[in-house]
Amino acid sequence: MEPLSQLCVGIFGPYASGKSTLAGHLVYQICPPDLKQCIENDFKKVDAVENRLKFARIFDTNEAERAAGMTHRESHGYIKSQKWNMRVTDLPGNQRYFKNFMRGIVGINVGVIVVDARTFKDNQQSQMELKDQLRATFHFGVKKFIFCVNRMDQVDYSQEIFEQVKDQTKSLCLKLGIKEHGLIWIPTSGWVGDNLVEASGNMPWYSGPTLLDALDQIEFSPDKSLIDQPFKMIVKRSMRIPAVGTVFIGLIISGKVKQGDIIAIEDIKSCFELKQIQLNNENVSEAFAGQIVGMHIRQISAKDIIPGYSISLRDHMNKGLLANQYDRQMQLTATVVILRAPNKGIKQRYRPLLIIHTARIACEVLEMIDLRERLTGELIDRCPSILKAGDAATLKLNVFHRPQVRWHRTRLSKLLGCTSFKENKTLGTFILMDKGQIVAVGQVTNVAFL
Repeated sequence: MEPLSQLCVGIFGPYASGKSTLAGHLVYQICPPDLKQCIENDFKKVDAVENRLKFARIFDTNEAERAAGMTHRESHGYIKSQKWNMRVTDLPGNQRYFKNFMRGIVGINVGVIVVDARTFKDNQQSQMELKDQLRATFHFGVKKFIFCVNRMDQVDYSQEIFEQVKDQTKSLCLKLGIKEHGLIWIPTSGWVGDNLVEASGNMPWYSGPTLLDALDQIEFSPDKSLIDQPFKMIVKRSMRIPAVGTVFIGLIISGKVKQGDIIAIEDIKSCFELKQIQLNNENVSEAFAGQIVGMHIRQISAKDIIPGYSISLRDHMNKGLLANQYDRQMQLTATVVILRAPNKGIKQRYRPLLIIHTARIACEVLEMIDLRERLTGELIDRCPSILKAGDAATLKLNVFHRPQVRWHRTRLSKLLGCTSFKENKTLGTFILMDKGQIVAVGQVTNVAFL
């Protein structure tokens, strides 16, 4: 398979906007006949009350999610178009599961944002959720977005309402610095299937692309120079599959890997033979930077591989450096922009949650080095005593050891995959959170071990 043939699509938006239904109906319309028959057999098990959620069941496979009618964690499916092999990820919209949302957006190339045509323009909670989701996704490197103004069938396919929601979301994007030329708006109905794969006759006033056509129009070209760098991968999730064994899914940050290579899980200092690689549910002999793949290894439990772990090739692992890092305190120097200031401001010893790629670790503000003008970077003050919303600053952050859990072998959460932003954008971009909300966004300028 070609290195650049995979397109990772993230479907997200405010809570209860019909994301899972739209994603499920899209997969249902495109999937092969044998898979469609399996889906239809599952539909027959749904009673009249749950019938409205039947397409959502394609992605919401967990019984708790189906009972609540709400997505709790990321789930994914695979579809093929004329141009792309797509990995479609359905992400939670409720603010309670924002941490799971953050883990799910790592590695996506394009965001499909689903908003409810009925309620979005007057719902402050939905607007706040979408603002945080857009901000986080854009900060993590996604530049292309497709807006699906959903449930048009419930507003009589009104062009006026579509234009109102379009103007409102466009204004939000411009405020966040997202350029308009990378944005597309489509009036859809996830339940009826309007404008998902085929153009809808219910909206003759709309002449733009369908959702599938819009995805095919995406021009995406990962940095080919990353393929020539040493292999590096970060783990998104792991599982044990009966009769197969331990499988973990992750994003390849740089380099390439082949079946049969000896890979090293840096966090636990162990090496394993790579038995199998899967890309879009298909076995492949090798995988490249920018792809999200599944890998099968043996002689290790799935519980010993957790999100945030770093994977490299045994030959490329710097054993001397790693040996020095395990017993030393990790310290980051970073430039940040404060978005919210809890407790009337951020001071030294403030302890937020650090989210960097798929890792989540507590940290502490050790020192506030300087305060700068947000747009120009001009120095305003050295060693400020407090930071408020809108401030841009340089901070020193202490990264704590993650508490030991009984089934962890050696969980010394040292963020071995963390580098400066100049070295690698994915490994040098982070977000600070507190009480489920984004406090600050930042970029790492230096990593030190004390």
